[in-house]
Amino acid sequence: MSREAGQVRVVVEARPPVLRGLPFELREEAVAAAEETVEVRT
Repeated sequence: MSREAGQVRVVVEARPPVLRGLPFELREEAVAAAEETVEVRT
């Protein structure tokens, strides 16, 4: 996870559980606008 220029970027990588013998990983990336508001619940 990283934050740059008002955006939050999340990258997830995983090996597929069914295809263990193949030499690759799955990768997905998401980007969203970062918000400055933080809600704190007590």
